Amino acid sequence: LSAAEVANLYSADSQADLNSSEDWALLAAKGEAGKHSPKNILKVKFSITPKSGNQIFLCDCSGGQITISLPSARNLAGQEFKIKKIDPSINIVSIVPDSSELIDGINDARELTSQMDMIKIYSDGFQWWIE
Repeated sequence: LSAAEVANLYSADSQADLNSSEDWALLAAKGEAGKHSPKNILKVKFSITPKSGNQIFLCDCSGGQITISLPSARNLAGQEFKIKKIDPSINIVSIVPDSSELIDGINDARELTSQMDMIKIYSDGFQWWIE
């Protein structure tokens, strides 16, 4: 999503403390009743480990590679993350499973290499799956 698309879709009237980092931008999206859970849209410029809660990560790798270290899938059944590379640089977004956990049955990182590459990943409580 472009900044304009995000601005048109979501309201910026609600904010959350994200460790007071200047590199994070948060828009609290208001989910449609009964249709979606509220989602946080976060602009990421550095490596992170996401916390629970449905989140969309817009990764700007213009300053270097970004690693998204997934939290343990245990006790997070139904957790969903969407991760998108939004810059045209040659730097990659690497999505890494926790410890011995798996992504689609494989204990290996997934990479987003091109601008607008996106992955939607969810936990079944045991491992991560790509939709």
